[in-house]
Amino acid sequence: MPRFYAPVFLAALVFAGCSGPSVEVTPLAPETSELGGAIPVTTGDIDAPHEEIAILTVGSFDTTRELIAALRNAAREAGADAVVRVSFEAYGGGESGNLRRVATGTAVRYR
Repeated sequence: MPRFYAPVFLAALVFAGCSGPSVEVTPLAPETSELGGAIPVTTGDIDAPHEEIAILTVGSFDTTRELIAALRNAAREAGADAVVRVSFEAYGGGESGNLRRVATGTAVRYR
């Protein structure tokens, strides 16, 4: 490696470690804590026989945990037993700095 590239390479390694992505791990399993009860929320599907009753969309929350709690509350209001096929998206940021987080899922009722 030429001498010119060695310092640039080393600097890139040092700064890459400092500015790595942040990771938020939020369990999607049913909880009975502050998240509001035992309504399962999953990005997949469930094996139990069920019927789809509504599409739920919640947004503008700071964390994924708050989105999951809002999905559980919306499911409870709709009379659902679980929320399946949940997807999470973030919009905005940019110059305004406003980030809108949205979760969408299908509310289901067990048969």
